[in-house]
Amino acid sequence: MWRPHGLLDETAVSDVVALLGRLENDVNLSIGSTDTIAVDQVDLNYEFVIRVALYRRFAYEHRPPIKSAILATNPTLLHYFQMHALLTRGSVH
Repeated sequence: MWRPHGLLDETAVSDVVALLGRLENDVNLSIGSTDTIAVDQVDLNYEFVIRVALYRRFAYEHRPPIKSAILATNPTLLHYFQMHALLTRGSVH
């Protein structure tokens, strides 16, 4: 489970995406979860979230599906996670 706290910015998201890539290569990871309750500041933008979603979509298109659960109450984070979900929907072949 990933539990970011304080500021959630591009560096933090990029670090976890890189870590996930390594874990997914080393282990048969099929589920992940994120708890963002301790995040009190968000410094992201739509362009960055779109780039992350498209990277995840195309880099993982021939891998087994990965399910994710996300706990979020921050309205900004909810919008970003919903957009990410829309952009990656149907990416499993």
